[in-house]
Amino acid sequence: MPIAPARVAEAAELAGRIEHFTVLVDGEVAVAELAACAEARGVTFPVMLKVDCGYHRAGVDPDSAAAVALAARIAGSRGLELCGVLTHAGHAYRCRDAAEITTVAEQERSVTVAFAERLRGAGIAVPEVSIGSTPTIALAGDLSGVTEVRPGNYAFFDAFQAAIGACALDDAAFLVAATVIGSHPERGVALLDAGALALSKDEGPRHADPECGYGVLLDPAARRPLAGVRLTALSQEHGHVCGAAAAIAALPVGARVLVVPNHSCLAAALFDRYAVARGAEVVAEWHPVRGW
Repeated sequence: MPIAPARVAEAAELAGRIEHFTVLVDGEVAVAELAACAEARGVTFPVMLKVDCGYHRAGVDPDSAAAVALAARIAGSRGLELCGVLTHAGHAYRCRDAAEITTVAEQERSVTVAFAERLRGAGIAVPEVSIGSTPTIALAGDLSGVTEVRPGNYAFFDAFQAAIGACALDDAAFLVAATVIGSHPERGVALLDAGALALSKDEGPRHADPECGYGVLLDPAARRPLAGVRLTALSQEHGHVCGAAAAIAALPVGARVLVVPNHSCLAAALFDRYAVARGAEVVAEWHPVRGW
């Protein structure tokens, strides 16, 4: 995401300790702060300019004169080096199927490549063209003009990606193991010991599946979705499962289930270690890097 002006000094300190550290910008204020800091400290900031390819969350308008002017300002500033342009097609998450994602993927590529060519036509060097979101990179058919792709959470995937057609549910590699701690067939409810602090409260792709709940429940042996039950609500430590009496009766207290989270990025951030399984065997333990 574009750097906050208050973190420019911290970025300069970090850039002095590692081989290469690139910052992202999309506005005049951050560029001015970076240029001033670079001059004061005698450092050079490699800079990527963020482009709005249709998501409208962040990035310059690639059709505007202001976008070209900002790129020229970066390229002409002492202490700043324009490394290229970068975009993120976050609106791909609004898609409902693979065909829609493919259309957004081409928009992501074509808009960003065209902007890079526009800058080059204005005499501004653009070495890198970086694109990426998990859905678009999973289904992109053409990467002409692109030098870098950032495929997001493709290593894990999740229930959201499966619901919008970016992957199959079987491709989801990040699973949360939970235990049934309450089972009430007469009320059609069960409780899990995995709540918001294990799964996050990402509501998932309700535009594609209004009944998606807070993740997909799997049978731990067959690794297939459990029929007739949904994870309808989360409190801090509890997962609330609803279903018909027979389906809940098949989940007695002590039974184990697996949950494919709606958003593996958020769910993964809630754990300090991951058990890496090959089939039924745990073969390694991974520890994520913390702090940013």
